[in-house]
Amino acid sequence: MVRELAIDPTDNRAKESFPDILTFFGIELQSHASIILGLAVLVFAIIQAWGQLQSAHLLSQYHDYLFSTLVGILGAGVMYQLLRLYVYGRLTTVLLYGTMSGFNQRKNEEISDFGEDKWNDLLPMRRANDYFSREVKATSHAVKSYRIINAKLKTNYWFISLAFIISFVLSYSALFGINDGYSLSQGSMKVLASVVLSCLFIGSVLIDAWHKLQYDKDEAGSRIAKAS
Repeated sequence: MVRELAIDPTDNRAKESFPDILTFFGIELQSHASIILGLAVLVFAIIQAWGQLQSAHLLSQYHDYLFSTLVGILGAGVMYQLLRLYVYGRLTTVLLYGTMSGFNQRKNEEISDFGEDKWNDLLPMRRANDYFSREVKATSHAVKSYRIINAKLKTNYWFISLAFIISFVLSYSALFGINDGYSLSQGSMKVLASVVLSCLFIGSVLIDAWHKLQYDKDEAGSRIAKAS
């Protein structure tokens, strides 16, 4: 239960920073959208160049794995940028369609969790950003349900590694034969590729779990410091 706090109603510095923050969000949206388009063009360019090299019989099986790795990296990059676009889109939505009652509620939660002294020490834009972040974390299913985005509104590593693996396997299967794609776990090189992909995914899951433990530890430490 969030307790009501006596907050100075004339302190509008956080609200006055909204126009500047909206400009920043707009720049971020344009930037990530441009990067997505650039990565998509790069994917098609690599596919076209690879097809010409393959027609000229200048490639070996080792190049096949190199190509799939490049496509996997680009696929993961596109997915990462899409999720950054999603996050800034959600933050912009909160800014454009938020309410004063919602802002005051999230402000009360922040002060209740970490203390009024810490709130007063924050710069106006940081106060506003805390409101946007709390609102997104409370309403976004990508954060609450699917755990694709963590509590810091960063993309979890397990999802990026999964995007890489899917892009890798699909590109290998599409360009070098469905049957060859199905037999990706056969043969010495294919066994090695399967082991590497499995370790990549497991490692990313462990890293995300470690980051969550650290985040929860830091949050608990802040609450203990506030209580004392």
